[in-house]
Amino acid sequence: MNFCGPVIEELDDVEGIDKALRKNISAYYTTEKGETFSMGRLNMEPLFRGKKLVMNYTDGSLCPDLEDVDEIPKAEHRRRKIKGDDDDEDDDDDRKSKKKKSKRRKSTLLSFLCDTNPSVTSHPQISFVGTPDSCSYFFEVRSRYACGGASSTDPSSLGPGGVFGVILAIAILVYLVGGCAYQRTVMHQRGWRQCPNYGAWASICSFIGVSRIFGSRSHGEADWGLPSDRFD
Repeated sequence: MNFCGPVIEELDDVEGIDKALRKNISAYYTTEKGETFSMGRLNMEPLFRGKKLVMNYTDGSLCPDLEDVDEIPKAEHRRRKIKGDDDDEDDDDDRKSKKKKSKRRKSTLLSFLCDTNPSVTSHPQISFVGTPDSCSYFFEVRSRYACGGASSTDPSSLGPGGVFGVILAIAILVYLVGGCAYQRTVMHQRGWRQCPNYGAWASICSFIGVSRIFGSRSHGEADWGLPSDRFD
């Protein structure tokens, strides 16, 4: 079985399916006799039925007759045959005419359930629910991909840190563009003075520069002092 795509195995002989259509089979099974039956063709459009996310594969192999599926023998009520009565022959003809080959085809219904259990993060868990008539098959598929929202392992999704970074970048951009526009148009400033809060940023830069100068001078005096002490 495969989801939203055909099976990866190459199927040579499938009951009731033409050779040209075997490459579109999305689910199949093989009996003990070696017979392969298709459970439905490719479908790439899951849909919601109420709150359930489902996918349906249709147009599989021909379904067996209900009389062949039912293994419980039914009681046959026979009436006493009357000599010269033609009703028995008419009843036999009616049964033969009603017994026709089934034209129904096998189908598969997949019901997807949200499951964030770490044991099913890599591969979904498929559970066979049952088949009432060996023609329709029902499965439950548990996977994190059936959960709403973005996947936690999706590389294209943003985490809390990424969202905060985007908001911070937008705020800085608005601050710079809006402040420069205000300083240029309203305050008629030019050059670096167009920057918003130019005085505050200039004071910070001057303080950092002065601290570096005093730090380098004190470090240089200590270095020059070591040899003089040694010579003394």
